[in-house]
Formats: sequence, structure tokens, C-alpha cells
Amino acid sequence: NDTTQKTQKAASTQKKSSKAAQNSALATRLQNDNLKKRSVVVVDLPPLLVLKATAGPSAGKTYEADPYAGALVIGRGGPCEFALTNDPEVSTSHAEIDWN
Repeated sequence: NDTTQKTQKAASTQKKSSKAAQNSALATRLQNDNLKKRSVVVVDLPPLLVLKATAGPSAGKTYEADPYAGALVIGRGGPCEFALTNDPEVSTSHAEIDWN
């Protein structure tokens, strides 16, 4: 009878150990799933705004606006992000686009 009790106790301990291992494996899998859900993916996105001159001396010239640069100045001279230097119909600081 003593042997039977030892066998039953060993079987019970083994079941608990197996259950603990299953719970640990499940916890690890859930933790890994949570980490996957929180992963950050960096994507090189296209610019928010693309300007293209369609007529005049600068026809075909394009400018891709940086969304973090602030105001965008279009003009013939000076500090312009989109310079149309050879167009006499464009003023020095012809237009400004500000999307902030």
C-alpha cells in the first residue's frame, strides 16, 4: 500500500509538472504574440505633396515636399524650396504653402 501511495504521489507530481510546463509554454507564446503586436515597422513613405511645373520655362520640374519642413515657399529667387528661376511671370516669393 505504501508503494501504491508513492506511485500515486509520483503520478500527481508528474501531472502538476506537465501542467506547469504547458502553462509556461502558453505564457511564453502569449508574450511573444504580444511582442509581435507591438513591433514597430518603419516604412519609407512617399512625400505628402508633389509639385510639378506643367508650363513655362520650368515645365516638368518637380519638387517633393517634406512633411516635417514647415512652410514651403515657391518663387523665382531667394530662399525658395521650389525655385522657378527662369520664369519671369513668377515673383521672387510667389507663393507659400503651410500645412502646419
